[in-house]
Amino acid sequence: MDYFNELLESYARLKKRTFKLTFINEAEDKNSDQDKMDDKMRKDAEAQALAIVKAGTTQQWDAQKNKNNELYAYTTKDDRIVGINGPFGNRPQQVADMGGNPLVDSEGWKKLVNYFLDGDAQRDEVEQTEEQQLEDLLIQAEEKIGGATAKELAKTLKKEGQARTDSEALRMAMEMIKSNPELIGGKSVIASYKRQVKSAFIYRKELLAKYPKELPEELQDLQSFIDNPVKFIAGASPGSLEEYLSRGSAFTLDEKGNQIITDLGPGAIQEAVLANEFLLSFLDPAEDYIGKCADIAKTIGVQRTGGRNQIILFGSERDSDGVPTEGVSVN
Repeated sequence: MDYFNELLESYARLKKRTFKLTFINEAEDKNSDQDKMDDKMRKDAEAQALAIVKAGTTQQWDAQKNKNNELYAYTTKDDRIVGINGPFGNRPQQVADMGGNPLVDSEGWKKLVNYFLDGDAQRDEVEQTEEQQLEDLLIQAEEKIGGATAKELAKTLKKEGQARTDSEALRMAMEMIKSNPELIGGKSVIASYKRQVKSAFIYRKELLAKYPKELPEELQDLQSFIDNPVKFIAGASPGSLEEYLSRGSAFTLDEKGNQIITDLGPGAIQEAVLANEFLLSFLDPAEDYIGKCADIAKTIGVQRTGGRNQIILFGSERDSDGVPTEGVSVN
């Protein structure tokens, strides 16, 4: 009897032990799977690092890649393969010998592998893409700035017989603007246009991060602007700020408050463009809205003319009560 009781107890203990061993084995299997995943990720990172190194066996120092902050490797004059940019910053660091064999114990090689292993490469790629997009946008703006003014100037050149064709007149007008930026308000206007485009780009980035699928209804009207800010700020596109200014007029108020219409000179254009930049600064969430709201009435106004509203961008001149006495009427 004791024998059978002991046998049952032994069997019970064996069952418990078996379950315990099963649990331990399952945990070991999970750890093994994680190890396999880690090994695969490291091998992938090493493969990416090796591709950079191998390319470096036939590459020299590249000024353009450095300008773009692009990670690459190159062969030095003393036959070392070094990496630059990415995890190295602007300080080259050796990653392989002259044959393209990684120096696996070197700090440079470890840094390069970890760069891919930790996901820094993907983050840098996104940042570089955004930087390139902004750079392309500013280049586009620079090419477009002056377009509206050139269009109006070209009409005068052709009318006066200084150009035979529309294309010749437009080309001459653009050359005149490049040599004399005062025709569009001066270099400060060009700089302001670019800052406005940059502000719109940054605002678009923030909106897309907050609303990745679709803008809410109250922001839908901004979609076209943030997708193509250059079109609305500079150039000859109908409705752009520059296009409005190219056919706008300036005014001053006399002591009785009567408007005196004047030609739109460089100074008036500058102040109008800066007034628009002030308004766009409200797109920046870091700005102090409350502190700036009081200045809105001194920056922009609306006048009812001919049955429609006309936007007025005020200049800096004020009367004794601080009321604007000059501005630009945007038709």
